[in-house]
Amino acid sequence: MPTLDVSELNIVIAVLGAFTILYGIISVKIKQKWYLGEALPALVMGIILGPIAAKFIDSQRWGSAVKDQTGDITLGLTRVVIGVQLVMAGYQLPAKYPWHRWKYELWKDGFTSSFSVLSSVLKWIDCESFLLYPTALGLFIIDFTGCAGLDDLLACFCAGAALNWNGNYLDETFKRHDEVNSCIDVLLNFGGFMYIGAILLWDEFNQPDITGITYGRLMILGLLVLLLRCIPAMMVMYKLMPNTVKTWQEALFMGYFGPIGIDGVFYVEHALHLFPKVDAAETHGEEDLLRAMGPVVYFLVHFSIKVPPIVETDPVTERRLSVSDPLPNNAHLDPRTASVVRHNRFSRATSRDGGISFDDLERRFAKSEHAVSRSRAAPTTPVWRLTGATDGSEETLKDQDGTAMGNKDVESQGERREKSIAFVEENALQGRQRGDDAWGTPEYAVQSRF
Repeated sequence: MPTLDVSELNIVIAVLGAFTILYGIISVKIKQKWYLGEALPALVMGIILGPIAAKFIDSQRWGSAVKDQTGDITLGLTRVVIGVQLVMAGYQLPAKYPWHRWKYELWKDGFTSSFSVLSSVLKWIDCESFLLYPTALGLFIIDFTGCAGLDDLLACFCAGAALNWNGNYLDETFKRHDEVNSCIDVLLNFGGFMYIGAILLWDEFNQPDITGITYGRLMILGLLVLLLRCIPAMMVMYKLMPNTVKTWQEALFMGYFGPIGIDGVFYVEHALHLFPKVDAAETHGEEDLLRAMGPVVYFLVHFSIKVPPIVETDPVTERRLSVSDPLPNNAHLDPRTASVVRHNRFSRATSRDGGISFDDLERRFAKSEHAVSRSRAAPTTPVWRLTGATDGSEETLKDQDGTAMGNKDVESQGERREKSIAFVEENALQGRQRGDDAWGTPEYAVQSRF
């Protein structure tokens, strides 16, 4: 009989793996039909599997199960998630972006050159190690700065910006079609938001007699934070940043968008570690502050994730990496450039070519493509064949005037003549004039010289 080992580690790994698999199966519907990212589904799954419901995930049972260990686990986990993601955000900035935009220096030249030297030793690094460099760099800096007592998050962002200081690293990731870092980012979000959902302080969201916190007050606070946290400041100051924010619509978007996520949990746990414990509070005001910090911030994180952003932006044209990539409802394939035009969730833009909408172009292109597919069968495996070659001799070429010549005759010519090699479909040659391509057009040929 096999012995069950239902340890906390096995449960956590199984839950994370199962959620990743299930989310991946319907990820297209989640992102392109419901317009959701990975934060809300992971948060809801953490709530369902946490102590308030299924009790599968309970951080108080992890490890040595020390009392009040959840705060230490939360602080460490959020440090890792934010640190690695800040390195990724830093290297995705344009070359020398902090220097050009912020107008002051955040690090020494030696610190910058120590990471910029990576671009000069690319021949020593394989593709996997090259694309994993931001993750490894983030983990190393978090540990090193934590031991040294330095600002780990600022160091991670600076290291990411320095990694792409001359622009070579980001350019190389584009050439290698980097999907590694985006996958790591999604996996970190899965684990981070599922953990937050499991540790939400439900018992402290309604304590009118202790802290005065109630669900009604928290809802009002959430709405006020959503409206007043960044929007007024951005609407007033955006004209001072003409290179970054060009219109008031962009300022409104930047002020509205940006939920309070894992970073908010990190800062409240960091603050609680700096303050004394509730039992050691010296005044009633300090005690009320310590009791209210956790539930207020955790509710704002929960509220900002549950309230989806409503944005209105211009369409964006992007390159399609694979024909197998599904197109979302708010995007379509532009037949003129074979690129994807991605709109916001509410509007469809109008093309600049005579007022024809992209919807009309899409329908017209779909009809023409359908007509072609019905009139002609799809080509099978194409082969190279010499234009005008007879079945009896594959070495026979035809001159431009139709005269047959052998190889020796060609070599005897003092002047080189241009010949055609057609890229045709084998079966399509039956019943057609040789020299025409598989679609019946007048010779789809590659010109070569003999």
